[in-house]
Amino acid sequence: MPYPDIEPEPDFSRLEAVFARRVPDRVPFIELFLDEPMMVAIREAPFSPDADQQAREMAELFLRLGYDYVPCATSFGFPYR
Repeated sequence: MPYPDIEPEPDFSRLEAVFARRVPDRVPFIELFLDEPMMVAIREAPFSPDADQQAREMAELFLRLGYDYVPCATSFGFPYR
């Protein structure tokens, strides 16, 4: 995989500090989202159709790119009128 040659040091506590209005040791490295074609291009492989495996692949991608968290979503919702 063509990941950058870095030693990732993710730390979600940086993002938690920002949410709590504290100063983290450095600015958290986050991305609200990456388009799937971009992620596939970076990975040089499509994501697995299996949801559990896809979550692992996404976590690996964000870890290897050095992000401090992995975005996730759910289909859970509340009914509305």
